[in-house]
Amino acid sequence: MSEQAFGCVGAMIRLRSGRYLDLIDPDPAAIVVEDIAGPLARICRFGAQLPGNQWYSVAEHSVHCWRQAHKRWKAGFPGEHPRFHLAVLLHDAAEAFIGDCVRPLKNLLSDYRAVESRIEAAIETRFEVSFADPRIKQIDNAMLIAERRELFQDDGVVWHGEDAVPRLIVDFKRWGPAMAEREFVYCLKLAGVKE
Repeated sequence: MSEQAFGCVGAMIRLRSGRYLDLIDPDPAAIVVEDIAGPLARICRFGAQLPGNQWYSVAEHSVHCWRQAHKRWKAGFPGEHPRFHLAVLLHDAAEAFIGDCVRPLKNLLSDYRAVESRIEAAIETRFEVSFADPRIKQIDNAMLIAERRELFQDDGVVWHGEDAVPRLIVDFKRWGPAMAEREFVYCLKLAGVKE
């Protein structure tokens, strides 16, 4: 950044914990659970374009993904890395720092993807996980379609890939932010994260 933007400190954002995170060169040591769980619980999925007064957070989405991974792959999936379930839970953790950008817009913003990739790499380092496992994206995509079927009325439009994912049965709770944060932190503890 050559010119300082009003109200900014370089490319850094102030976090809930009081730390600062540089979006250009994120330090894994600056990333703590508090700065992930709280914001994810307060970010509404689908750009908040849910019908009526529905609330459905990124934290709840992540918990449901974790539960699916735990349920379907827990029993001795061949070659499964021990941190796989934690990676599933944290797959959208970068959104705690850069927001949840709706997929069509994200696909148009190459700079967003680059920033997201750097933050994801810092999260991978911090929590010793890898987001490279294709099963994470499979779970995320299947959950997206399950959410679409539950949260939106059928409008006759088929979303790309909708028929290519398994049909998930999920009990969506639509937790408020406080409950979503508690559930997310609880899953982190089950996955062995102490903080």
